[in-house]
Amino acid sequence: MKYMPFNIRALIVCLMLWGISMSAQGQNQYRQTITGHGTLKVMTYNILHGAAPGLRKTSDPVDLSKVAAVIKSQRPDIVAIQEVDSLWDRSDNQDQTKELAALTGLRYYHYSDSHSFTDTAGWGYGIGILSRYPLKDTQTVFLTHSDHPGSEIWVNSVATLTLPSGQDIRFICAHYDYLYEDNRILEAEQTSQMADTSSIAVILAGDLNAHPGSQPIGLLEKSFDRSCSNCAVSFPSNKPRVKLDYIMAGKKARLKVEKSGVLNNEAARFASDHLPYLVQYSW
Repeated sequence: MKYMPFNIRALIVCLMLWGISMSAQGQNQYRQTITGHGTLKVMTYNILHGAAPGLRKTSDPVDLSKVAAVIKSQRPDIVAIQEVDSLWDRSDNQDQTKELAALTGLRYYHYSDSHSFTDTAGWGYGIGILSRYPLKDTQTVFLTHSDHPGSEIWVNSVATLTLPSGQDIRFICAHYDYLYEDNRILEAEQTSQMADTSSIAVILAGDLNAHPGSQPIGLLEKSFDRSCSNCAVSFPSNKPRVKLDYIMAGKKARLKVEKSGVLNNEAARFASDHLPYLVQYSW
C-alpha cells in the first residue's frame, strides 16, 4: 500500500465527518415531532377590541375585563387573539395585548399591527399572542394579497413558544381576509409554506374567515391536521351559525387532540361576537 501523507488523510476524515453531519442535519431539518410527554391548552379568540356586545347600548361599550375573564376561566397555556386595538381612542387608548397579558396572568405576549388602520399618531389594529410560557423569535409576517375595493392588510403574528421541557413550538396567530376568497387562498398558501419549512413543530390558531370544506381550509389541511371533524360553530356568539375559528397542528408535529370545543356560555356571549375555541394537545 502506498503511503498517504498525513494532511491528506486528515482532510479525507474531515470531509467524511462533514458529510455525516450534513446528512444528519438534512434528516433533522424538518423533523418537527415533540418528544417526551406533556400537554398544551390552546385558545383562539376574536375579541372585537373588547367592544362587548352585551354593552353595545351603554355609555361605555368597551370593557376588556370581560374578555379577560373568559380567557382566565379556561386557563389556557397560549391564546391567539384577533381584532386587537393598540392605543386607539375608540378603546380608551389601551395597548390591549399588554393589558390582557396583565389581566389574564399570561405575562408573555406579542402584538402584530396590520397597518390597516394605523395613523401617524401611532394607534393601530391587529392580532396578538398571549402565553404562559416564554416567547422568542417573534415576527409579524405580512401576507400576500390582491388589491380589491375595501381590502385590508392581513398578517400572521408568529412566535416560538418554549415549553417547560425546553422544547420549542412555532405558534402562528392568523386573521384572514373576510371579504375575498382569492386573498384567503393566498394567505393559506403562505401559512402552509411556513409550516412546511419549519424546523420545529407548528401550531396555527385564528379567525380564518373560511368555512370547513372551503378551498383555503383544504389548502391548509395539506400541511396541518384539523383539531375537529364535526366542528362546533363559533360565530356570531349570540346565535352561532358558522365556523370561522380554527386551531391546527402541523402534520409533522404528531400532536394528539385530547379534547376540543367552543366555549358557549353567558360570559362568552356577552364579551365578543365570536365564541372562543379551545384545543388541548398531548404528546
